[in-house]
Amino acid sequence: MLNKIATLPHSVMTDETGATAIEYALLAAILALVLVTSISTMADELFAILNLIVASI
Repeated sequence: MLNKIATLPHSVMTDETGATAIEYALLAAILALVLVTSISTMADELFAILNLIVASI
């Protein structure tokens, strides 16, 4: 029992299972930010193109 208590700080410091989940969450957040930014930048151009298509029909 005392051995488990003594090794607990070391095992907490070397455990990397949560780090992978955090890295994937950060990657997903960055990807979402890039997508939202690029879509909002191209929204006006896309709207104009769609208006031309509708007007030609």
